[in-house]
Amino acid sequence: MRIKTQTVMTMLLSSIVVLGSMVTSVHASNGATVIDEFGCSLLAADSGLDISLYTSGKTHAVVTPSGNTMLTCAFEIPDGHEPKPAINNTGFPCSTYGGMTYNSKSTATPGGKAILTCLINGSN
Repeated sequence: MRIKTQTVMTMLLSSIVVLGSMVTSVHASNGATVIDEFGCSLLAADSGLDISLYTSGKTHAVVTPSGNTMLTCAFEIPDGHEPKPAINNTGFPCSTYGGMTYNSKSTATPGGKAILTCLINGSN
């Protein structure tokens, strides 16, 4: 089942800002809540870039009944800001729909792409 819903959410931590104030796609899958198309920011301090990034189209989060949570956000790096070589960062605070975690990773590539992944293990 897929439900379109209007959400307003603000989560601000020192490293990632997840903002959603647009139509968000939410649906249940095997008991998990799946959320797509929400606002997601990756701060410069966590990406290693000289600018912060924002996206709302290439985002995906899953929260299972056991509390396992995965959040991914894909970004386009503006021309002139691509790193040389790729930059990988881990262990920064990341706010997800399931709570806050330090199990986080960002990768920024010379090809102009960046990805943020944050995980919560519900058994911890």
